[in-house]
Amino acid sequence: METMNDIGQLVVRTLFDVAIILVLLRLLLQLFRADFYNPISQAVVRATSFLDPLRKVLGARGGLDLTTLVALVVLKMAQLAVLYAMAHGVTPGPVFLLATSGLSLVSLLLKVFFWSIIASVVVSWLAPDGRSPATQLLWSLTEPLLAPARRLLPPLGGLDFSPIIVLLLINILDDYGVPALAGLVQRALF
Repeated sequence: METMNDIGQLVVRTLFDVAIILVLLRLLLQLFRADFYNPISQAVVRATSFLDPLRKVLGARGGLDLTTLVALVVLKMAQLAVLYAMAHGVTPGPVFLLATSGLSLVSLLLKVFFWSIIASVVVSWLAPDGRSPATQLLWSLTEPLLAPARRLLPPLGGLDFSPIIVLLLINILDDYGVPALAGLVQRALF
């Protein structure tokens, strides 16, 4: 019986994770003004077309797509509620779910940036003049993070060390900042 519950949790977690990552990518592509006509951008928009009815209600405020942001938080809260209910037989309160979802999404965002930078570094070594749609999207996601680091430490001898600085900062935030925030939230809630 426990094996079936574990399999059920794995299926639920995977389905929610795919939807959450797609919605997060849509939000990031909008925030960083990635090329809308890029085939990968188009695929993400089509895959998240279930947000379109909500867009009529929430829309955008100040350049921020509230529909996508709200959907992202609601999806993460639903995932946590379902998984918690499957594991413990009870659903936690909405404040706990909101706080936990927020922290989990911040950690996921940091991981997306981390792996995007790793991928862009590898692509720059393998195909430095790459013009593929994937390379263009990687550049759109990583350049806003790498540009300030390049101003602090310009390329030395043709080598760009800005990814190392940004990856170090991302790891510090994910390993120490998010847990510290989680501790603050836990003390505030309990």
